[in-house]
Amino acid sequence: MSGDLLLGIGYSNTAVIPKVRTTRYGISSFRFSAARLWNYLPQNFRDQSNYNCFRSLVSAWSGECCACSCCSAAS
Repeated sequence: MSGDLLLGIGYSNTAVIPKVRTTRYGISSFRFSAARLWNYLPQNFRDQSNYNCFRSLVSAWSGECCACSCCSAAS
């Protein structure tokens, strides 16, 4: 995996959104969508160091629905 998706841990705990040039392999890619979704999560979710706590927060989250191709295929 490329280094441009690494989290800025110690800075703001955000993922770097990769630059894209196409829709199919750019904006619609898992890499782009994952970084965008991670950054959309509330800060207290991203600050969790315990996986089980993070998972329960995400399960109870009532944020806006994600419009990425991965989530729309699961619906």
